Amino acid sequence: LKKYGNYQDIILLDSNCQDIYKEFRPTDIVGIGSVTQDINEAIRFAKFVKAKYKIPVILGGIHISTYRKLPEPYFDVGVIGEGEESMLELLQLDDFSKENLQKIKGICFNDDGKTVFTEPRDLISPLDKIPIPDREIADLGFYLKKRQIIPYYIGRSLTMITSRGCPFDCTFCSTKSYWGKFRGFSAERVVEEIELLVDKYKVEIIHIFDDLFIADRNRLSEI
Repeated sequence: LKKYGNYQDIILLDSNCQDIYKEFRPTDIVGIGSVTQDINEAIRFAKFVKAKYKIPVILGGIHISTYRKLPEPYFDVGVIGEGEESMLELLQLDDFSKENLQKIKGICFNDDGKTVFTEPRDLISPLDKIPIPDREIADLGFYLKKRQIIPYYIGRSLTMITSRGCPFDCTFCSTKSYWGKFRGFSAERVVEEIELLVDKYKVEIIHIFDDLFIADRNRLSEI
């Protein structure tokens, strides 16, 4: 949103380390990400926002992308699958009329009690189009506290994602339906982000959060 839309005034509310209800302030639009085990909390927060302000609330993440039913009346739009390009186009709309929403690929919205889906969006390719995450909007004081995420070692740590998806198709896993095929950031981009975490944030542990980091062996060797 900052790189391609020049939207600079972005606030992250993080329930891992904040009281998101006390910290919420009036804004133009609200986006909530949710996995299935947290969907009731997402609905509760959306209900809280809607009770105070007449602003659009967007739901993204695994739950809406796989369950494919938009909880009403608390959410105006659901983003299916990858959200970067869909969210950018939603922010560029004049309003959230049905006519405007129909033009945005990869979303859903409610129309007279029915969840309507627009045309699916193509997967982002290459992934390097997506800039390195702006970690400055997070509470780095919380995330950089020394903690143990690997046995017998306590240190400053941050996470990163170097790929999306998995080449396998396990029936119990949502990865294939959410991310589609396996795609990786380039080896050069991965190393650039590793160097950033080490040089700027002085991390001692990097937790790679991929579904399957070693899926592309050539890329792994280059890294």
